[in-house]
Amino acid sequence: MSDPYIMPLTKNSVKLFIRISLIVLAAVIILNLSLFLLLQVMPDSPNTFVHMSVSSVATAILMVPLFYLLIVRPIRRDLVSLENLSIIDHLTGLTNRRGFNILAEQQLKYAIRAKENLELFFVDLDNLKLINDTFGHRIGDEAIQAAAAVLKKTFRGSDIVARLGGDEFAILTLGKSSGTAVILSRIASLTEEVTLKYKLSMSIGVTVFDPDHPCTLADLVHQADAAMYVEKKKKKQVSSN
Repeated sequence: MSDPYIMPLTKNSVKLFIRISLIVLAAVIILNLSLFLLLQVMPDSPNTFVHMSVSSVATAILMVPLFYLLIVRPIRRDLVSLENLSIIDHLTGLTNRRGFNILAEQQLKYAIRAKENLELFFVDLDNLKLINDTFGHRIGDEAIQAAAAVLKKTFRGSDIVARLGGDEFAILTLGKSSGTAVILSRIASLTEEVTLKYKLSMSIGVTVFDPDHPCTLADLVHQADAAMYVEKKKKKQVSSN
């Protein structure tokens, strides 16, 4: 499936290129015409060859900075924005599913070479549907953003923290972490500090990537997802008793 952000940015780049190219072309024509008229009125008017040489040099001097400032730099800025948007979740600022898959695949390959264990946390925001139905989707989006903020505070900048979509998040810890128990305790503590119209709650499953017995990223996510559902089921059993 193509990224929804690609087409608008590409069309904008093409339109910008065409618009600026016309401006540069008009500037070149005006410059050449001005030089031609200036050379014609000079007392000792040079021949056509000299006129063409002077005109070409002047055009080149004008074209290089104009080409960079008006065409290259804006398109480079567009390409950077395109790259960022294609891997960033617009609601939370976290890495999106596509970005997570790209970065996590690279990290798994590194872990196998370096013989390092990795931990994958699969996080599900509890009761998002109930929050949406009770308070509206705007408040539901705030709940997602609040959960993302908790996760960003909990994990290190070097860890891959991603929103996979909807109410699901995934975090791949890189290198040695603080330990699963410490991380889970920190998430619980930060979650309690959030003051909203509802109680912010997350169910979390954890699995370890063993470089001596490697698995695919899809399998690792599936294992963490299954562990998360066990945790969610326990919560429901406790609340129903």
